[in-house]
Amino acid sequence: RISMNPYFIVCKYVEANGKEYLFKSKSLLYNPSALITEKQLKVYVDLKNPKKYYVDTSSILPDSAVLHKFKFDSRGKERALLKEGNYINAVTCGVELVGR
Repeated sequence: RISMNPYFIVCKYVEANGKEYLFKSKSLLYNPSALITEKQLKVYVDLKNPKKYYVDTSSILPDSAVLHKFKFDSRGKERALLKEGNYINAVTCGVELVGR
């Protein structure tokens, strides 16, 4: 399967009890590896259901990078999570290709 948006930024968060969570950004049209200069990104999380989250890439992807704005999933979930304001700082692990 070929995807139009083959890249994701991957982040990891480890709770004090050792439980790990992996988070992926929304899909991107280009490889953002050269833009990742921060060691952590904000991940907005639904505290009742951590499977609902949004990786905030605004600090590393410039507003002028119009390509990252083309996304498949609904922005409604993103807006709701941003409004709630519950976030964690997850460690930026790098970039992943679709299907890996």
